[in-house]
Order: sequence, then C-alpha cells, then structure tokens
Amino acid sequence: MATFSVNGYQLRSNSAHIVEDVQVSQIQIVSPLGMSTLACTYTEDSPGNAEVALADYNLLLNGTHLNDGQLPDRIELFDLSWGMQGGNYISRVLNLSFKSEGGWCDQLFAIDQDPLPPISSPAQANAFLGASRFSLVDTRETAGEIEIQLDQIPGVSVHGVLLKLFEFDAADTDSFTFLQEFDATLADPGFIQTGSLNSDPSANSVLERDLIEHLSEQDRNDGSTDGGFDEFSF
Repeated sequence: MATFSVNGYQLRSNSAHIVEDVQVSQIQIVSPLGMSTLACTYTEDSPGNAEVALADYNLLLNGTHLNDGQLPDRIELFDLSWGMQGGNYISRVLNLSFKSEGGWCDQLFAIDQDPLPPISSPAQANAFLGASRFSLVDTRETAGEIEIQLDQIPGVSVHGVLLKLFEFDAADTDSFTFLQEFDATLADPGFIQTGSLNSDPSANSVLERDLIEHLSEQDRNDGSTDGGFDEFSF
C-alpha cells in the first residue's frame, strides 16, 4: 500500500463566482501495494465540461475519507494555462467541487505538468483565475482515458511501497484497483518511506516569479474580478 499526498488550495466563492476565502488543502490518494497510476474518464452525460468519473478510488481530503463526509458535487479535471504573456505554464488540475450555501467550495490540486503558483489571498486567487484559460484534456489518442501518474505529481509526498521497488513484469502495473475494505488508519502506513518531496503552495519557484509582482498588485484591489468560468464552478 502507498499513500500519495499532494497540497493544493481550497477556494470558497460566492454565487457570483468571486473567491472570498483561500486556504491550503491536502488530498491523499491511497493505493494497494504496488500501484502508482489512477485512470479516469470524462462523464458521457455532460459533454463539453470538465467533469470526470473515477471508477475506483480511496481519497482522503484534509484527513477525512470522502465516504465519511460530504461527497463532491463534481470532480473535474482540466488543463489550466496561466502566467504572463498569455500563459507560459500549464497545470493539469484535479478539482473536487462542493456546493455550499451561497456558492461553491473548490479543492484544486495540480496533478501533472507545472505546479500551481503561490496563492494566499482572495485577491490573488481572483486575479489568477481571471488571467487563466481552462481547457479539456485531449484524449483522442488514449480512447477517452486519462492516466494520472501518482508518483510524478508535482510536489507529491509518497509513503509506502511502490511496485518499482520489485522486479515485476511491466504488464502488472496497468491496473489501479483499490482495496474493498478501507481503514483510514492505513492512510499513512509508515513502514517504508519510498520518497518525500513535500509540496508547499506558499513557496515561490522559478517559474512563478513572473507572477509575483502582478499578483502583489492585485492585493491592493478589492478582489472583485469575475473569472467567468461557470462550467468549472468558479
């Protein structure tokens, strides 16, 4: 069993899709022994938007298993182009979106390509979303399936045992089947730590530096920019 922990952001927005609160959030994906990929597909009954179906998964959100709390109203996967000069970076984002009184609570996590930039205030969040472009993941060459390589997520912290430690045939790594019985106490087995690369959304990286001055300027605004991304719940 392995646990893949990723830090991201919790954004609470009002009915006008204006972010009013920003917090750090964490998702943990718990896999059986040896599995390090997660396959998902866009839902067939909602073409053109970013909602995906995850066939089997054990997920903890901020320490609570999803089955033990409020289930997401939507689970979305999309590519987010952002940065100065029309978007220099692309982050593949997994979003767990919860309907709340008067708006939405979105839990955003970069699961491939570039990490998300540091966001610590509603003004920064609204400026970032307003300057970003959303798009669906191109699945024409993968028969509609999207595979998430869990151990290669930007900033992921991995605890447990991965298949790559053993000499198994590569064909054995194709599936991602979760245990039928889940015990939240096993989320952090701790018996072997195969890797630890702790993500910190508040830390600046080289690719984020060209946004810092822009976002700092937005801090002096009232944060009222409407990103206008209704189909992505913002």
